[in-house]
Amino acid sequence: MENFELELIDVSVKYPSVSDYSLKNINLKIKKGEIVAIVGQSGSGKTSLVRTINGLSNSYYEAEVTGEIIFQGHDISQEEIGDIAQNIGTVFQNPRAQFFNLDTSAELIFGCENIGLPTKEIKNRISAVIKEFNLEELINRDIFYLSGGEKQRIAIAEVMAMGPEILLLDEVSSNLDITEIKNLKAQLQKMKNIGVTIIINEHRLYWLNDLVDTYVYLHNGEIKEIYAKNEFLKLSQEKLHLRELRNTIMKFDVELNLKNTFDFKSESFSSLRNEGFQVDINDFDMKIGSLGIIGKNGSGKSTFVEGLLGLIKNKGSIFLNNKKIITSMCSYVMQDVTRQLFKESVKKEVLFYNNASEDMMENILKLLNLDEKRERHPQSLSGGEKQRVVIANSLLSGKQICIMDEPTSGLDYANMIALAKIIKILNEKEILVVVITHDFELLNLCCDTILEIEDGTGKIYRYEKERMQRKFDSLFKNL
Repeated sequence: MENFELELIDVSVKYPSVSDYSLKNINLKIKKGEIVAIVGQSGSGKTSLVRTINGLSNSYYEAEVTGEIIFQGHDISQEEIGDIAQNIGTVFQNPRAQFFNLDTSAELIFGCENIGLPTKEIKNRISAVIKEFNLEELINRDIFYLSGGEKQRIAIAEVMAMGPEILLLDEVSSNLDITEIKNLKAQLQKMKNIGVTIIINEHRLYWLNDLVDTYVYLHNGEIKEIYAKNEFLKLSQEKLHLRELRNTIMKFDVELNLKNTFDFKSESFSSLRNEGFQVDINDFDMKIGSLGIIGKNGSGKSTFVEGLLGLIKNKGSIFLNNKKIITSMCSYVMQDVTRQLFKESVKKEVLFYNNASEDMMENILKLLNLDEKRERHPQSLSGGEKQRVVIANSLLSGKQICIMDEPTSGLDYANMIALAKIIKILNEKEILVVVITHDFELLNLCCDTILEIEDGTGKIYRYEKERMQRKFDSLFKNL
């Protein structure tokens, strides 16, 4: 008889604020050392599955959890979070949700201290994880001054230092650049080699191809299909898209036709985060339809945009159609969208602080697949759904420029396509869309101009499929 590290037997989950079950009769067996990818559309129950395995669903979210979760022969479905965390570690999509300290060094140590490891063992583990993840430049840093991707690196390293027997990863690639995804993949492979069982919720599939053993397809809270690796990788692009899944191979094959272009000009522009970090933009004067901003984690993408918005110090100017860009011209969708949710329902949130009509709101909700969520509390939604709520509000604000910071975090294929369509619609309405992203799939769908920031300097160029394919391949090499 085959032994399984983790078994879920008839597990169902219902949250107090939701009428339907978020998970329905989940039956799943996972072997020790196996890597399992949980895939499916946004809101399909992937995050609820992670919350249920690690005990958050019933302990923190006060959900009704039925069925059994068998870990190494014992039912842990009703155990305390602290007891479960001794063996099962979790890295969340939003790393801020698991930080308890102000500086990175204290945060790395925190998890090991929390499970009662001896001081010498903690020192050894932290030294090892710093080396494995190349974190030297992030040690003794203020967490709140890190980029989103840098925060994610700290969160992953902290959990890995605790030496979990099962590792749960909830959309952890969403804020990482391709090089960091490569580093993450290498580390996961090492953990697999020593017998750690890994469960990954993921929308970006291209980096999982030779890592994952089993793919579990969730739809509306139910397991619809379970695939061995070879079976899943044989699925055609069309079959993946029917399941609202992204491609397993990155292809740059979209012909982008934007209706409007804008005069876009920079004169001696710099954003100053602090005395030690500044982003300088090479002067340019060109016509663009939409702008994608790319660069490694911590390269200064958000710093540039925050300077453009006047949220931090800047000098010089950037012009749109010969008008200097100022804060009142822009709407902004932050990387951490939980900081932008204020109302008690999706409908009220989407209409908050803008003059949009009910009809406009209804159209946007349908376009972003949020119409059935209109009465839900925004904070009860999945990460991808929260992202779409803030995007909907931004789109209805009537600003001349719409800036989005990593807008595809947590978005499945269908909603990524919907977002690309919205960006084209905004272009038709003579609104310039600026997208900060590591997501080359989105760039391929909606950006005709790229601003690349590297080593504190930004340079602008036209989007060309062949050039972007080469860039992606060079970053993705050996991944």
